[in-house]
Amino acid sequence: MEIVSVHATYKKMELAELERWTRLDSGFLAKRMESIGVSEYVVLKTCNRLEVYAAVASAESAKLGFSALAASIGAHGVFFLDGKDSIRHLMRVCAGLDSMVVGEQEIQRQVKEAFGAAQKAGTCGKTLNYVFMKALSASKSVREKTRVAKGIASMPQAAAKILVAREDVKNVCVLGTGRMARGVLECLKGSKLEVTVSGRDARRTKALADLFSASYIELSKLDPAAFESIVTAVSSPKPVLRMARPAARPKIVIDLGNPRNVDARGVADYIGMEQLKGYICRNVELREKDISQANRIIDEHLGYAVKKLRFMDAEDVISRIYVSAESARKAERDKAIKIIGGAHSGTVDDLTRSLANNILAGHVGRIKRIIDEGDPERIAMLKEIYGVNANEVRE
Repeated sequence: MEIVSVHATYKKMELAELERWTRLDSGFLAKRMESIGVSEYVVLKTCNRLEVYAAVASAESAKLGFSALAASIGAHGVFFLDGKDSIRHLMRVCAGLDSMVVGEQEIQRQVKEAFGAAQKAGTCGKTLNYVFMKALSASKSVREKTRVAKGIASMPQAAAKILVAREDVKNVCVLGTGRMARGVLECLKGSKLEVTVSGRDARRTKALADLFSASYIELSKLDPAAFESIVTAVSSPKPVLRMARPAARPKIVIDLGNPRNVDARGVADYIGMEQLKGYICRNVELREKDISQANRIIDEHLGYAVKKLRFMDAEDVISRIYVSAESARKAERDKAIKIIGGAHSGTVDDLTRSLANNILAGHVGRIKRIIDEGDPERIAMLKEIYGVNANEVRE
């Protein structure tokens, strides 16, 4: 059994391309999984990622199928992982270490929901059941033993923290549609603030606002005076907002642009990159230690998971051998009983069972050693010899 995963995430894609993946519905994906020949899989879909984790007979064949899917929807930029790299990635995602906002809590709930949906749909068998349970367990350990879900480690986190703490601020306009702006929106999820997104491209602005259930307005129509706070994160060589008139000044402006996005002369509460850096530095050293500790916890859980999966592979092969041997043993036992009579049926049964077990013992020991060594080619050969089909969803 091989684990393979395909990933379309905010780290590798611009918003327009990521949208093509995150908008794929479950029915369409189910049909494509069937056409690719994948029956055991879990789909994790959030506003920042679409990831499919599958247990397959051949990782390379699955990758070809996913690549064809990318071509069919006109979207690329996906990347693939397999084996322990795929499992490690899932553990990191679940623990919030791969999130736009490091340590976010919501992703763990989203992983649980994706796992539950796959179980309900019957696409999650023995292998992925174990992998996802182990990922959730690793995430729990990380959150209990480290502080990755606490503190400030990024500009978007700092900006959101400042705004949420302001009791006199009820709404905010986030200006920009790039990764920094998306990070701010991610950090503001679930806050008390009314959020509006503004940008130069109307389609991109609306798409980003929809992802975060926010309002939107084109930059050309933006009136700064309509908002109590503004966060800017635009790539521009010169300011995109000027607020010289007192009536046009929000209570607070947080400028994440470099160079500055805002000509804020006269704005009483203006916070730029330099001020935010000082705000963040107090937390970075502690956070880095926590992240290192979190990665060690994940590697420990990963080691146990890989060994268990190898054992499960051995169980599959050995079970198939014993089933086949038992069928042959019973057939030969029945032939012998017909010849010598039923009076000795117990003796014949014990003799044939002992003989079969003695013959199999050496073979089973060698099979366990081969699987424990983890050579995928030798394991695949064993499965082919004994007719173990990895694409059957194992209960």
